[in-house]
Amino acid sequence: MDVEGRRFIEHPPLGGYKTTLNVIPRIVDFVAKCNACGHMKEIERHKLEEVASGQWLPEISRRLRCYACGKKDSKLLTGYYASE
Repeated sequence: MDVEGRRFIEHPPLGGYKTTLNVIPRIVDFVAKCNACGHMKEIERHKLEEVASGQWLPEISRRLRCYACGKKDSKLLTGYYASE
């Protein structure tokens, strides 16, 4: 998956996506993927922690709105960027 010109590799957290931010290692990157149009955007961890600390990842996903199409049909993915 390409996100903003970089190759993103999805790697679900241990135990699946039904977890909270505080148990995911700091080296993990977060990307929001719109299920409606396929647009993907990286989300900085500190911004997620400011607005959704202690919430389950599926709850955070329901709050996300796509910048491209405006729909609230997104999934929060975890993973890392491939080295070039």
